Amino acid sequence: MVPHYLTVAYTNAGKTAITSSDPVSDISVAGSDGQAAERLTVMRSDTLATGSGLPSQCDQPDPATLALGDTAEVCQVFMLPKQASPTTVAYSGDESGTILWRVGDGRKKDESDGVLPAHKPVDSVWTDSDDRPVTVRATPKSVRAGTVADLSRFKLDADQKKQIP
Repeated sequence: MVPHYLTVAYTNAGKTAITSSDPVSDISVAGSDGQAAERLTVMRSDTLATGSGLPSQCDQPDPATLALGDTAEVCQVFMLPKQASPTTVAYSGDESGTILWRVGDGRKKDESDGVLPAHKPVDSVWTDSDDRPVTVRATPKSVRAGTVADLSRFKLDADQKKQIP
């Protein structure tokens, strides 16, 4: 498997600050093989480490609070088989349904099927930890393949070592 790093920017377009934000948890990636990419959670437990070895966007947590109008950029690592590449990014918001963007080999100029091109911002509604609906504007920024060596500082099982982030 190969690691793919999905970087997402989101802006609080609601009426109040967002607390405990994690809209990236509602994002998924589909590969060219038709299968969902496997979300890789990296636990940062070594407090003495100077970094995780991941790209800078993937080496920082979601902000605890996002003030009205503020934007955050976060990253999620997805694993796909070597022969597959990312084709679609999906966001399943609590209130707004599912929004799709084409990425990688899935890029097309024709938007008639309702799938958005990468980098196209879209407004969605997310429910915060206080069960308040919050309008956010999400824009997929980039998806790129990595190598298992990028994750060499982490204990991966045999199956994870066969994947590409």
